[in-house]
Amino acid sequence: PNEIKPLLWVTAIQLVMSSSAIQINNFAQSAFLKRFGVQSLPTVFLAEAVITFFFSGIVGIFMERFRNVRVFTVVLLYFGGCIGIIRLLLPLKFAWIYPVLYILKSQSVAILPILYWDILSDVFTTQQSKRLFTLVTAGGVLGTTAGSLMTGRLARWLGLNNLLLIFVVGMVLAAVLNELTEKIVAAPLETRVDRRKGKLEGKFIDNVQEFLTNARQSVLLKYMILIIAIPNILLPIMDYQFNVVVDNHFTTEAATLHFFGLYRGISNAVMFIVLMVSGRIITRLGVTTSLLFHPANYFLAFGSLFLRFDIISGIYARFSTETLKTTLNNPARTVLYNFFPEKNRALIRVFLR
Repeated sequence: PNEIKPLLWVTAIQLVMSSSAIQINNFAQSAFLKRFGVQSLPTVFLAEAVITFFFSGIVGIFMERFRNVRVFTVVLLYFGGCIGIIRLLLPLKFAWIYPVLYILKSQSVAILPILYWDILSDVFTTQQSKRLFTLVTAGGVLGTTAGSLMTGRLARWLGLNNLLLIFVVGMVLAAVLNELTEKIVAAPLETRVDRRKGKLEGKFIDNVQEFLTNARQSVLLKYMILIIAIPNILLPIMDYQFNVVVDNHFTTEAATLHFFGLYRGISNAVMFIVLMVSGRIITRLGVTTSLLFHPANYFLAFGSLFLRFDIISGIYARFSTETLKTTLNNPARTVLYNFFPEKNRALIRVFLR
């Protein structure tokens, strides 16, 4: 019974984040393809990876110095503020806005889940996480489904560019809900004893060295590096191919936005259904076996694109990859973080991401 109230609260945060984030995801991708050009995506992927790596390091530093709840709130407001500024600049038609928007979109997708799931690790025990984390993920998928299916209609009601304002409002609301989490849980979350004073300079290097030390000492961490790194090396290649297929198939920005909204809405609805039973699948197969499906699927996904480079193969490749990643890989991998010492968990989570 004591689990219900915290579960519903953190799920509400997930719903708000996911339903608003999907709007910027659909808009940023459509606007980039049609207003900037798909041929520039590899360069943006490279810039995005480098910037996100250093930004993650900075977030990791603040996670070591401050409470995760407060860091999460600040990061939510940061992304909301950045997107708000970009919305104001869109009428000026600066070409550089669209790569920046794409990178910010990707950063929010990469960074916010780290902080969110780290807070959940403080709210729930390891045994609770095995039962509840798939339900929380399902809440996020439900929000993404509803938000994505509404993208086309919202664009007609508010205008394409004003979809960004939904993200801004969602980030502010998620920040407010996050600040109230400790009152709902009725207990302080993850009070830092070691809040190192002094300047931030050099702290990033210290965190890198600490992570490398942990990697040398922990066999589990070595395996997790491989589990995360190898699929994510392949994912940008598939993402680029998928975007090329979509850009070739749809001629207008409105049609592209409608496709992304419909595709993500349907695919996330399917994932929501699968997530209802994925906890039982992980329990039955075990965490290690469940982690094998996602990387193994890349053989089928790239094979289909090799044999038939069109919208059908592109949809299959992207859909199967996202479904296995969300329904099996992510929940199973999240359980593994609980086997690391609590003092190192946040740092390891950031650097693995």
